[in-house]
Amino acid sequence: MKVIAKISEGRYMCEVSHEELEKCLDKYYGNMGKLSVGDSLNLGQGYDFAVRIESACKKMAEAVEGFDHARSTMTAYALAVADRSSGKGGEE
Repeated sequence: MKVIAKISEGRYMCEVSHEELEKCLDKYYGNMGKLSVGDSLNLGQGYDFAVRIESACKKMAEAVEGFDHARSTMTAYALAVADRSSGKGGEE
């Protein structure tokens, strides 16, 4: 993106490529239609996308932590079932 004019404090006129907009809005590989004069875009959608990724990563980390907490119990159970079915651990 290239700033070509400053309209007022905090407002700019910019030159930006279609590909840059697609990437910013998570619409890669032609998933965003071509724009016409007067069209409006919310570039904040790119930030919203990043927030969704961050939230998904946090949820994934919590799930991994929960799985790690239960892993020893699940492993002991699986080994007990395997021993029982092979005739090692219980009644034969």
